[in-house]
Amino acid sequence: MKRFVAVAIVVNMAFYLAACGKTSEANITTQNIPQPTTSATTNTTGAADLSAIGNIEVDSGVFDVSITIPADFVGETTQEELTAKAKDSDIHSITLNADGSATYTMSKKQHKQLLDQISDSINENLKTMVGSEGYETVTDIKAEQGFTKFVVTTTSKELGIVESTSVLGFYMLSGMYAAFSGETVENVSVDFINADSGAVIETFNSSDMAG
Repeated sequence: MKRFVAVAIVVNMAFYLAACGKTSEANITTQNIPQPTTSATTNTTGAADLSAIGNIEVDSGVFDVSITIPADFVGETTQEELTAKAKDSDIHSITLNADGSATYTMSKKQHKQLLDQISDSINENLKTMVGSEGYETVTDIKAEQGFTKFVVTTTSKELGIVESTSVLGFYMLSGMYAAFSGETVENVSVDFINADSGAVIETFNSSDMAG
C-alpha cells in the first residue's frame, strides 16, 4: 500500500508540543489521510509504521508530563533549535538526548491541550476523508472510545480492496493518539456498516495483525 505518512504525522505532533501552550492551527492536513492502494506489502508496511509510532514514550509525573520522540522523527534538529522552540512556547523544556531522541516536558494542563488538538485534528481528517477520492462510497466515519473503535458507513454491500486496506489508516490514527496519551491499546476495531440496511458488512481488529 502507499506508505502512511507516519513520520510526517509524528513530526507535526512534535510541532504541536512546541506550541501547545499557545493557540495554533491543526498541522495534520488532508495529505496525511491514508490513501487507497492495492500493494501486496500493505500489512508489512502498516505494521512497521504502527511500531514506529509506538516508540514514542510518555512519562506522567505528579505535576508534569514528559514525551520522548524517537531519533528517527527528530532528524538533524540541534539542541539550540529545540531550546529556541521551547523558549518560544510555554512548555518547560525540550532536551536532545544522547541517542538522538528528544524529550518534551510540559505541564499536565498543556498535555491535555495537546491531546485535545490531536483529537480535533483526527476528527477533522475523518470528516475530510468521507466521500473523497478513493473513498467515494464512504458516507460517514465515527470514532468512539478514545479512537479505539471506528464505525465506517458505506454504500458498498461488499468491501473492495480500497476499503479493506483503509483500516490500517484507522489503526495508525488510534496508535498516534494512544502514543501521545501514554495509554496502552490492546485492540482497535473498525466496523463497516451498509448505509441502506444498517447491517455490519465486516469487522476488522488490529489485534489480528499480531499473528
